[in-house]
Amino acid sequence: MTPEQEKAAKEVLGVIADTIKEAKDGCPLGPLYAALMTRGMTYETFNSIIRTFEQVGFIKVRHHCAYWVAGRLQ
Repeated sequence: MTPEQEKAAKEVLGVIADTIKEAKDGCPLGPLYAALMTRGMTYETFNSIIRTFEQVGFIKVRHHCAYWVAGRLQ
């Protein structure tokens, strides 16, 4: 991965994380993916990112909504 690609990947992850953090009542995943799809993200890539965030404990996914839980009492 080139430094430019690495920077772009970090920015994408940051945008997704910030969007979920800001949605206090849960971030609907369908509209989030739709917004990223217009920028060229595949469904597989989106699901991989969401699964990874969930596996490492940053988010919980319920009813197709993501909730930021990292740094909060669970």
